[in-house]
Amino acid sequence: MALALLFGQSHTVEHTDRRGVIPASASVRLVNKDGSEITAPTVSIDSVSTTTLNTSTAEAFDLQDATGVVAGRYYAITHEGVTYRRRIGEIDSTPTVYPTAALPEAPATGSAFVGLRMSATVPDSALIEARIGDGYRLEWTYTDAAGETYQAAQEVAIVRWTWEDPVTPDEVAEYVAQAHPSQYEESRQVWAQVAEQVARRVANEVEATNRRPYLFGDSAAFREPGYHAMRLALAERGYLPPGVDASLFSRDIAREYHAEMRKVIGGLRTYDADSDGRPDQKPRGFWSSRIVL
Repeated sequence: MALALLFGQSHTVEHTDRRGVIPASASVRLVNKDGSEITAPTVSIDSVSTTTLNTSTAEAFDLQDATGVVAGRYYAITHEGVTYRRRIGEIDSTPTVYPTAALPEAPATGSAFVGLRMSATVPDSALIEARIGDGYRLEWTYTDAAGETYQAAQEVAIVRWTWEDPVTPDEVAEYVAQAHPSQYEESRQVWAQVAEQVARRVANEVEATNRRPYLFGDSAAFREPGYHAMRLALAERGYLPPGVDASLFSRDIAREYHAEMRKVIGGLRTYDADSDGRPDQKPRGFWSSRIVL
């Protein structure tokens, strides 16, 4: 799914290496459809660099200094020569930070805890109306402390309106509290991960029909299929009614999800195929998919 940047506004973009590479220097550029450079904003690297205390456990890291640590971001923690990439779910005033996934064992005293986030601001002057459309990309180049160079690219679309996620983390939490009270736990980052998975699933389904999510004038119409996609994502994480067969339950939800997606895409008229800001007002054809479980 392309990163959608609203035209006429500046946007903060970011990148974190999925392998846990700790950047020492970094640059980024927004590239045009023909490969030419549009802008190359300055990149800032997360300044968090601290160590763990001897009271740390595999599930909770007591830090020497938690200044600048932000829940939801990824950090690298190095234990006995191995670097682990972990997303932080919660932070308390101890300061203790809680990753969304534990380490294999408690980190040794003095283990390095370092920020991974690279960020930059794409100026509004680069996102002009004449550039509305897809086919752009962000190209990141960064090096580690040893001088090894890495690259990453991300597809970009400059849009008139942005895609509204089908469900929010709070809506996921509310659903779990009501439908699965015995499994409820206060972990906003878990709910955020579910909401992100739902957004990707719905957007990918839309793009499979050769359309773009951000060209639909009413993204709120996808909330109903988003609801079923949320139930499916939670079922994949073990949030199931007591006594049900997991595979049958997931299959039934998947059918409901695809049925709702067919209804929404087949019935929506507010689709702006030529990105001129005016919905086409042409009937959208139905589509079908085959579910294999």
